[in-house]
Amino acid sequence: MSVVVVGGGLGLLGAVRQTVETLTVANIATADVAGSANLVTELRPFAVVVSEDIYDFDSAEFDALARDVRTTLIVVRTGGISEVALKSALLPRITEAFSVYHR
Repeated sequence: MSVVVVGGGLGLLGAVRQTVETLTVANIATADVAGSANLVTELRPFAVVVSEDIYDFDSAEFDALARDVRTTLIVVRTGGISEVALKSALLPRITEAFSVYHR
């Protein structure tokens, strides 16, 4: 079971890691935009977390990837947001993705 984080830097990665740890034991993998499709296809994570600026780069492709591998795509704003605010934004969305994965 895994979550893939695409872009967003260390703040987003830290917030995702802390959020996921409250729910379950899951691997967290990171990918750059170029390698994200291969990694997501290989891992088939329950969630893919993408920073808003990366998502805006090619939103249609990220939407198609999430649909193809049947994962939840979580797009978050990272600019000017504290790690605490990121965790607050991520918790309900990752919780929902995790529960959908187990249905």
